[in-house]
Amino acid sequence: IEATKVVVENKKANQDLFKSLKNYDINALKKSILEGADINSLNSSGNTLLLAIAQSNNIDYDYLEYVLSLNPDLYIENQSSISEGVVIRGRNAGMLTDDPKMITMLSEHGFDFNTVSSQGLIPLALAVDTKSSSTVKAILDSGANPNVRDKKGFSPLMLAIFKGDTNLIYLLINEKADVNYTDSKGNPPLLYAVTEEIISALIDSGANLYLETEDGKIVGDEILMISIENNFINIVTELINLNYNLNLVDSYGDTPLNLAVGKSNVAMVRLLIENGANPNIKDKKGFTAFDIAATKGNVLITNILEK
Repeated sequence: IEATKVVVENKKANQDLFKSLKNYDINALKKSILEGADINSLNSSGNTLLLAIAQSNNIDYDYLEYVLSLNPDLYIENQSSISEGVVIRGRNAGMLTDDPKMITMLSEHGFDFNTVSSQGLIPLALAVDTKSSSTVKAILDSGANPNVRDKKGFSPLMLAIFKGDTNLIYLLINEKADVNYTDSKGNPPLLYAVTEEIISALIDSGANLYLETEDGKIVGDEILMISIENNFINIVTELINLNYNLNLVDSYGDTPLNLAVGKSNVAMVRLLIENGANPNIKDKKGFTAFDIAATKGNVLITNILEK
């Protein structure tokens, strides 16, 4: 009977523990602890009090500080929660919160922001993928290593590139993200860049243009051809200023000049010719730039090639 009474009392104390969160009532929290509440108990949603705080808005930091002073398990993962209609689980408090101050407080109480969850999640990668720049900055300031891979094999910098978020990209680079840190397939961040600004930012930050991927592609060759394909004339100019080879034959057997001629891009053709592109080099089909220009009947480009 006494044991049953204790269980009932502890259950009520645990319920009161979570009720104290409603108004961030520290006195009610203290009372529940004195009555036997377990700071690591789970509510009906599968969250501890700390996990519930991490998912709250307008956190009361005095309340949070008191909770942290009770030495809760910082690494307990949520059993389930809903974010934008999707049930998510397996995330600890450091992964759930997007509050920079809470992140700092967790770090001050010993939370390691390089920890990997049971689902293979990494706080920094998750923050880059789903949260704000201020959240990412707080995690970096709390000691997170920017040069790690998530469970899919991608680095935080790559995730920022996928999002096209230049603010995050610059933030990560400024915080020592390695622009040559490859994914699990040996591809560097530069190969995932699809805009002029991002490509330029990576090159300016030291991206290795001569890195060879596991499938035999040269990164700079790919970037040059992508830039011609998309008329990124500023990137092509930047590569020229870096003395990059304009007379290469890429992994698909094409040449930069042939590609530009094939797209009838007069400005690009002129830029390449003026900087040493050879119109007599043949692609894998045996065609020169002259051949392609003739086939397309482009007299203006033919005249440029003949100069």
